[in-house]
Amino acid sequence: MSVRKKIRFEVFKRDSFTCQYCGRQAPDVVLNCDHISPVAKGGDDNILNLVTSCFDCNSGKGDRTLDDATVLAKRKAQLDDLQERREQIEMVMEWQRGLLELKEETVTHLHEYWQELVPGYYLNKTGLTGLRKLVKKYSIGIIMGAMSDAVDAGMQNAQGDLDNADVSSMWSNARKFAAVNHDEARQPWLKDAFYIRGIVRNRMEYYSPHEAIRLIKMAFENGADAEELKDIAKQVPSWIVWVKAMKTFES
Repeated sequence: MSVRKKIRFEVFKRDSFTCQYCGRQAPDVVLNCDHISPVAKGGDDNILNLVTSCFDCNSGKGDRTLDDATVLAKRKAQLDDLQERREQIEMVMEWQRGLLELKEETVTHLHEYWQELVPGYYLNKTGLTGLRKLVKKYSIGIIMGAMSDAVDAGMQNAQGDLDNADVSSMWSNARKFAAVNHDEARQPWLKDAFYIRGIVRNRMEYYSPHEAIRLIKMAFENGADAEELKDIAKQVPSWIVWVKAMKTFES
């Protein structure tokens, strides 16, 4: 009786693609599914009645059964494996629950920090949802720095006492600052790159913003100094001349 391909695959996986009689493994040998209790003696294709065997062992064994001790040992090993899988699944679930709890604690602490920065104000349901998204994307340090920067900037622009509109604008800016701070942490040259691109934009009648950033990034990656690139941007008369100057940094 031929064992279905799907069942054979499950048996091979369970037995680590190893012949349970001689220990040889695929692809060194061709593997078969062998019935512990032979089909000729009423055995079926239940996975617990199947064992991985190489072609040579299976061909020589005929309808002889494994001894009872071997059958019991293999079935116990299967049960032990199932139990271990269950325990590991439970551990993974517990770990995930712990991560969720830690994430929520982080949100709580960051919300308290925001309330310290803007006393008398707190994040509503929508604000807390936004904070949770920030926690998923950025580190606590980046988020706290962005909050502080946004409040400092907002305080400078506020006319008198803060109102709801001022604080709402601060929170919106905090989310933007977090993204910028994150990018700058990964790409330290980025802040100077935007500054240099601003010089190019303001001095030239035509420029390509994306091409400008690409060329500035290339120059930084090839060892260019920020002050040197700023001087070039301030001195060249046109976009074409600037592009030629930047391409001298190509390796």
